[in-house]
Amino acid sequence: MLGLRIARANAAHGRRAAPRGRRLARRRTRDAGWLALSATLLCLSGALTGSPAAAQAGPEPVDAQFTRCGRVVVAGAHCVVDGDTIRIGERRIRLVGFDTPEKNARCEEERISAERATQALQAWLNRGPFVMSVNAARATDRYGRELQVLMREAGGGSAEALSGYMVGNDFARDYGGGRRAEWC
Repeated sequence: MLGLRIARANAAHGRRAAPRGRRLARRRTRDAGWLALSATLLCLSGALTGSPAAAQAGPEPVDAQFTRCGRVVVAGAHCVVDGDTIRIGERRIRLVGFDTPEKNARCEEERISAERATQALQAWLNRGPFVMSVNAARATDRYGRELQVLMREAGGGSAEALSGYMVGNDFARDYGGGRRAEWC
């Protein structure tokens, strides 16, 4: 209704409204400008507040021994939560590129597979240094966990991706987001 009143007022004063396509183009340009400004401010605020996912410029080297996470998180501890989640100090990190069975599953077979995947992840992490890189598509998931890709030098100049190791040894399935398949 307001748009109609504005159009009538413009017509009464001899002004023509811009064609609909041009108005939409101006709105998209304005919205894109605000989006770019918001994204820049978000990245800057992450860098200033020390948010590791937002401020990280490149791969983060990790050379530590990982234990199993307990109910109490120890400051500075490196531990394995389950087959696709780790903690480094207070940071919760979801490892991307694969999906493992859940520990609190509906069936015994999935619980056993989840324990195997958790042990395999801990063994891979403790084999030596690796690097973590922020997931290019998204920095965090809906639970606030950092999304990271893990790689290590495999010898001969090649690299070994954690996701390839977990999927290739049947501890996990390929996963790129969306609805996960059932394990039971």
